[in-house]
Amino acid sequence: MSGVDVLDRLGGLPFNVEVELGSLTMPIREILRLQEGAVLSTGRRSGTPFRLLAGGEEIAEVEFVVLGDSLSARIVNLVEHANSGAHGTD
Repeated sequence: MSGVDVLDRLGGLPFNVEVELGSLTMPIREILRLQEGAVLSTGRRSGTPFRLLAGGEEIAEVEFVVLGDSLSARIVNLVEHANSGAHGTD
């Protein structure tokens, strides 16, 4: 089956895509003390792009934009991987 055939058959399947805002490590004690209004610092510098992940792999860097009442992500850089194009044909 050619790559085009595979894309035709599977291209419409849903695939999880996520925007990663950041992460932090906290002691369980602090997590249990969280209250509404608490602000958590991720250590990210203001203005740095966020990561767009597909299947857990970074595929792009994005920035957030507001379109009407919706928070959206604009792609600012597509990430190229050293193994892009490899399909496990070994």
